[in-house]
Amino acid sequence: MNYFKFLPKVAYDIKGTATPYYTQATNIMVRQKIREAVKSEIITLYPYRVEDGDRPDILATMYYGGPEFTWLIFMINDIKDPYYDWPLTTIEWESYMKAKYGALDTAQSAVHEYYQIIRAATTNSTMADDDSAINSEVKYIIDSTTYDSLASGSKGVMYKYDWEFEMNEGKRSIKLIDDAFATQIMSEARKA
Repeated sequence: MNYFKFLPKVAYDIKGTATPYYTQATNIMVRQKIREAVKSEIITLYPYRVEDGDRPDILATMYYGGPEFTWLIFMINDIKDPYYDWPLTTIEWESYMKAKYGALDTAQSAVHEYYQIIRAATTNSTMADDDSAINSEVKYIIDSTTYDSLASGSKGVMYKYDWEFEMNEGKRSIKLIDDAFATQIMSEARKA
């Protein structure tokens, strides 16, 4: 997968001296142009949940017809590091956790943060399926001394394992551009 293959090249002075020395550089600023077009609603985006084992090049082939559109998925979702900004599979995540913390048990017992619960999560039973009827939990990060002074029902602990898991799961929600626009965007990116 070549992330920068279809982005245009520009002459760039790499030395910045009185006598310029130019080399070809990839114009990564094209990303901004496309993101601005998305923001102004020119392009239709669809939510997609990345499942365990989904690869960006396979998604690009399934939705846009070829792996050369992988960079488009990265660009629209602001993915700069294809390895760590893309959700890890269960096996990759466990290996990452073991490498980072030594063992899964260590991550499950290591405190990431303490928090105080300001408002517990509530739902309106008459409108349980209406998102606006749900009040989410409100909590503030606190230090261990403050944590120790609070009653058990108004405090909580986030462990490293849970924090890392939430971070990885958060990467699973991406957006895909309507395939009708993909070829047009590719063409525009090559011209930019």
